[in-house]
Amino acid sequence: MGSSLGTPPCRWRSFRLHDALSELDRVLDSTPDELDRHRLGLRAARRKRLELISRATERLMARMDAAASGANWKVLLNPAASPKVVRSRAVPARPE
Repeated sequence: MGSSLGTPPCRWRSFRLHDALSELDRVLDSTPDELDRHRLGLRAARRKRLELISRATERLMARMDAAASGANWKVLLNPAASPKVVRSRAVPARPE
């Protein structure tokens, strides 16, 4: 079994090592063209992940802005109602 610090059991490490060795074997058996296609595929997958993260972040920021706007109205009506949400809107601007 693994330690209390979250270290995986020895057999898990051996599976990961086996997977890594299998990947190295695959790379060694690949042609340069196959490696280039694989590299391009990895780059495209990374770009897609970054786009997904960016869109999700934009949606989250829009929701936070809407919540802060609503809180601003509440503060006008009752100043003690929602100062935390209003202050959270003062975080640094998101990059364009």
